[in-house]
Amino acid sequence: MTSTQSFDLPEAIMDVSHGAEPPYLIVRLRGELDMSNADDLHDPAHLDRSDLTTVLLDLGQLTFCDGAGLRALLKFRDAHVQRGRQFSATQVHPRVRRIMDICGLSEAFVA
Repeated sequence: MTSTQSFDLPEAIMDVSHGAEPPYLIVRLRGELDMSNADDLHDPAHLDRSDLTTVLLDLGQLTFCDGAGLRALLKFRDAHVQRGRQFSATQVHPRVRRIMDICGLSEAFVA
C-alpha cells in the first residue's frame, strides 16, 4: 500500500518597499521571493518618471529566491534598463547570490 502525504505550505512572505529620491529609485526586498509572490515585485508607478535615472535594488534582506523569483527580478531589471536607467543590486544576501551565481545571472544584477 502506498501512502501519500500532502503538506499545506504557507505562502512565502515578501515585503517590497519603493523609495524615490531623484535621481534614485531605491527598492528593498525582504523575505522570500518565489512563484507565489513574484508578481508583487512589478510596480508600474515609477516606470514613467523621467527624474529617476538609477535603480538600486537592495537584496540584503531577501533570504530566498527561486526560479520564478529570478525571472521576476530579470523582468523588473529589464523594464528599467529599457528606459535607459542604470541598474544595480546591492547588498545581495549570500543565499540569493549563490542562486544567481549557479544560474549565471550575477553579472546581470551586480555592477
